[in-house]
Amino acid sequence: MIFNKHLLQHTVQRTIEIGLQKATLELLDNLGVTSISKIGNVPEDGPLLIISNHTGVFDSLLLFSQISRADFHFIGLSHYAIFGPKVTERLLPIYRVRKLNHKIYEYPLCLQINGKKPVNLTVAEIRLRNKESIRQGAKLINDGNAVSIFPTGGGGKALNDSHWKAGVGFLVKQITNPLTRVVFVQIKGTRMSDLVAYLHPFIRKLFFRPRLISIYFSEPRLLTDLVDQKDDGKTIARKLEKIYQDAWK
Repeated sequence: MIFNKHLLQHTVQRTIEIGLQKATLELLDNLGVTSISKIGNVPEDGPLLIISNHTGVFDSLLLFSQISRADFHFIGLSHYAIFGPKVTERLLPIYRVRKLNHKIYEYPLCLQINGKKPVNLTVAEIRLRNKESIRQGAKLINDGNAVSIFPTGGGGKALNDSHWKAGVGFLVKQITNPLTRVVFVQIKGTRMSDLVAYLHPFIRKLFFRPRLISIYFSEPRLLTDLVDQKDDGKTIARKLEKIYQDAWK
């Protein structure tokens, strides 16, 4: 795969010059994603857990482009660090065992943008690092910050056939701030195939077709009103999944 190295490196510089929200909006615009419909918002301050579906490769960028909080962090795949230091400051990295379909794009992406191959970790190392990212996410929320998570894990899964991973439950169990609120986010219109938008401009013009993207933010609700944090992580994840699905029927 041949990525648009100039555009991605330009975005890294723009995050430093104008900030993450403006830079991600600019990147989406440069990719041709100009029709974004937003309904609702997140609280301007206070401890917040943002739970979103994950239908496509633009989802993390969408959240950054639509959430103005300077204390907003996100739990996401470790290779988002290619977007530079400003993104890395907000990233709580999640690692995975790379299958062939992951290697096909992650290796050329990292090599072309920062000249380094992704680090391959053992399963034990992956679990340890992911637990630490979840712990850090809970600490950030306890300290009054905002943190987002995609509880389905990998992207492109429909709500009616995916089961949330227990990570969101383990995160919730470590949140001790009683003022923590939860906002559910529903994204529509993104796809995993949108990865082609990051490729060489000639390839993008041939295969990428921009479409309307919608992002909906629910009303914030107290975490303690939604789940019993004494339950195990898997039970909490199942309860939150049902609440999420009921919210967007």
